[in-house]
Amino acid sequence: MSTLTYAAGVYRFVADDGVTVEVASVESDRGHLRGNVRILGVGEGVLLEAGTGWFTDTRTREAWARAASQRNGHSDGDLANLLLMAAVAIEQEVAPAPSIPVLQRGDEFINGTDLESYYLVDRLFEYGDLIIVAAPAKAGKTILMMNFGLAVASGTQFLGRYIHGRSDGLPHKVAMLLAEDSRRTVARRMLRMSPTWPESVLVSTGDFALTERNYDDIAAMLSGFSVVIADPLLVVADIDDLNDAVKVRRGLTLWQRLARQTDAAVVLVHHTRKASAEAGAAAGHEMLGSQQLQATPDSFILMGNRTKGAPPGSKTLNFTGRNWPTMEPEVIQLDSESLRWEKVGTVDEFRKSADQEDADAEFFIARIYDALPPMDEYLRPSELAEKLNIAERKVSKALGDNPMYFQRVGTPRSKADPMRYGRALTAPVLAATDATGQRKVSDT
Repeated sequence: MSTLTYAAGVYRFVADDGVTVEVASVESDRGHLRGNVRILGVGEGVLLEAGTGWFTDTRTREAWARAASQRNGHSDGDLANLLLMAAVAIEQEVAPAPSIPVLQRGDEFINGTDLESYYLVDRLFEYGDLIIVAAPAKAGKTILMMNFGLAVASGTQFLGRYIHGRSDGLPHKVAMLLAEDSRRTVARRMLRMSPTWPESVLVSTGDFALTERNYDDIAAMLSGFSVVIADPLLVVADIDDLNDAVKVRRGLTLWQRLARQTDAAVVLVHHTRKASAEAGAAAGHEMLGSQQLQATPDSFILMGNRTKGAPPGSKTLNFTGRNWPTMEPEVIQLDSESLRWEKVGTVDEFRKSADQEDADAEFFIARIYDALPPMDEYLRPSELAEKLNIAERKVSKALGDNPMYFQRVGTPRSKADPMRYGRALTAPVLAATDATGQRKVSDT
């Protein structure tokens, strides 16, 4: 009967015929086992094969079995089966016991919970939260998060929001793990944002992914940090298929565990794609990958296209979070010299302003339309301007820009047959509200 023993950090699996598999330095990563493996023959314990690798991987076991079979005459199939039995036995020993829910009465549960909000950035980011910030490629999302890191370490505002200081009075430590851009690109951006950076900001541009194997080391390295920015999610999260909900949740859960353990605000930077018709995303984009990318983090921010009425080059920020109050989408503008994003208003403010401008423009057209005589009679722009007490330049522009309302006769720059305007035969009904809120409806 095969037996498994453990002593001095080494698992020993002995088969019925005496062939032994020893595995030392075992590491577990979501059901996969890695270690230093030795296959020993019967009797003197002759070393048949040794290697380091994932011994729960079929191809790895088969390669070791083929090499060992050449030294003792066993079939490689028998040795591969032996390695499989050893892997299964060790996996059962290494696997953690299934967790059991702890049930409490409702009042005990509430009274034993810290209900305070511990904001790092006022009304935005809390300590211990996992946040995803997503935007289309080259939209400026990495620059936005570098702005965030600099603001936190410097104690200045971020998008008009107050940065809360540490309780011990020390500066916030910020880790910027920027695996997408080159070292030169990151350094140039940093210099444009600020000629000097706080010593509490630490930067890395090397590739890495957070896994079970390196989790403890990375968690220890980031202990004491207030902010961890990791970019891009495609690299730093151990997810080989963003459309697989189970894999996405496993990969993000590691980052969420890191946020809880270090009590840092952890931000992952991700990409978006154009929203489908069914999605109807407010920003015109949706998260690239499985819906778990929105369900697993505590909150996420989508950077979208410029909204109606907003300045050219501006972007919108749409906020969704478990702990956030209802937040209006905001408009941000990038200063191309300092590479600083600044909040310039809300989407609602710009849309209302643009809608009012449209309404005022329509009301102005309605005034000109009503001032014109009935069909088949025409007035020159100067006559309309005098009649309405409005600058002739503005009247001429409105007449020329709106042929659906105004019919033109005459010859440009002719004194004998000057340009004149009348009501268009099939003009649509004008309904507008002026700046005072009065309603104007023109007859057609």
